[in-house]
Amino acid sequence: MANIFDYLKWRGDILFNQVEINDVDSLILCRLSYIEFDNIVPEFGIEKAIPLSQAVKSYLKLVTQGKTTPLQNEDIEFLKELMISPRFKDKLLYNYVNKIDADKQLQFSAVTIQLEKDTTYIAFRGTDNTLIGWKEDINMGFLPSVPAQLEAVEYLKNISATTAGRLYVGGHSKGGNLAVYSSSYIDKATQDRIVFVYNNDGPGFNDGVIKSTGYARIINKIKTFVPQSSVVGMLLGHEEKYKVIHSSNSGIMQHDLYSWDVLGNSFCLLENVDNSSKFIDKTLKEWVSNMSITQREQFFDALFQIISSTKATTMKELRTNWFENTGVLLKTIKNTNEETKRLISKTLFILFTSAKNSLPEIVNNAGKDNIGIVIQKSKTY
Repeated sequence: MANIFDYLKWRGDILFNQVEINDVDSLILCRLSYIEFDNIVPEFGIEKAIPLSQAVKSYLKLVTQGKTTPLQNEDIEFLKELMISPRFKDKLLYNYVNKIDADKQLQFSAVTIQLEKDTTYIAFRGTDNTLIGWKEDINMGFLPSVPAQLEAVEYLKNISATTAGRLYVGGHSKGGNLAVYSSSYIDKATQDRIVFVYNNDGPGFNDGVIKSTGYARIINKIKTFVPQSSVVGMLLGHEEKYKVIHSSNSGIMQHDLYSWDVLGNSFCLLENVDNSSKFIDKTLKEWVSNMSITQREQFFDALFQIISSTKATTMKELRTNWFENTGVLLKTIKNTNEETKRLISKTLFILFTSAKNSLPEIVNNAGKDNIGIVIQKSKTY
């Protein structure tokens, strides 16, 4: 199957004023938001914007000098393809923001891309490699809003106030959540300018967001995509329809957008998510419903405090020193007070019970699913 690299080779010579932005273009721009353009792409104003090719050239130079490391190995090939693609290379990048604040439990980054003079794309970064980023994701399960969501609203307000014409808003993983959240809590005039909001395997929302007037106004503009074994995209609540993309990876690794199969200018679509995704979805929703918001907060705070005892600040550090960190974790758990131990044990018991309750229904329905690749262009939302 083809992927976004094949798409860039096939469609990369056709300009946006010849063929408008499509779902695959959006995914490419969402991946661009993961690139650390610190001190390369300006923070403020279209007047200081730089072409994508120039930004990529500067970034790759830093990689060669060992001053930065891409989040994924595929990013290097991806950027090299972008910087020679007539479709993308001259697009202007600006308003790059990258904020990490451990005290506020905030991880937020975004970049704006001018596709045409009257067309702007706002791309929100998903969760990065920092443990703070992962903790903020967890906080979505019990807080009305998290700092990154509020930052996203302010960011979109700023772009709306300083641009004219059509807006596209998107992101992958948490970035997709931020795209939908910010578009839901922006003023109606800006909502009217938004063509589509892209949520690529991003977590859903609590009832407060789903039942909001702003969400109702944009729900028909939301394009949500998940891979067949989606885990992240099944978290929390979704009222909008979603489409299922075939991924060449397995399990949780399907979250990697480089593994998503492309067909022409759209995706290879399936009729439904697979049974593993349904099982996880049903289990987690039952688990959450059996705990109060306070219980959820206490459990995840305790869990994060235990992980923090390793002094690791990124997932990479946690994995790299896994032997030493495992010892620290076990020691911390052993020394944890009895009340916290009971909280963790009770919460995990609820999780395992939820999994046990979900399994029979999934097994009984196995084989009833008609899951096949839809070899046709994605239908218009």
